Amino acid sequence: GYDNVVPDNFVEIMEENRSIALKEIQEYLLKQNKENIRILSEDYPYALYDIEYTENNEKYYVICRFTSTKISYFNLPHFKIKFCNDFSEKVRIVLATNINETPKLTWYKITDLNSMSKAINSITYTIRGE
Repeated sequence: GYDNVVPDNFVEIMEENRSIALKEIQEYLLKQNKENIRILSEDYPYALYDIEYTENNEKYYVICRFTSTKISYFNLPHFKIKFCNDFSEKVRIVLATNINETPKLTWYKITDLNSMSKAINSITYTIRGE
């Protein structure tokens, strides 16, 4: 439960939840008979996308977002949004909710994201001259 999450184990719990979400997505893709499924972010944690797969000899990319709650929300950095826009026909965003109980996967395209409510949750500050 949430009472067991403290600063000392937060990163570990987030990594466990991320792993659960990636495995859920991988299982879904296998059931859909997708081929050449690769969890890229396991080898490259800062990759633009988390999973790649092929369907009809076409490569597709999956960005995984997850939450332990049942509330559907997620953040995407600007560079991932740009990637989604640049490869809109090939990128899917998957939100895994309720990750610690019965995970639910919801698939989105960039067109879905463009119609959602948005909030600016951070600003990058650049120090010039250093």
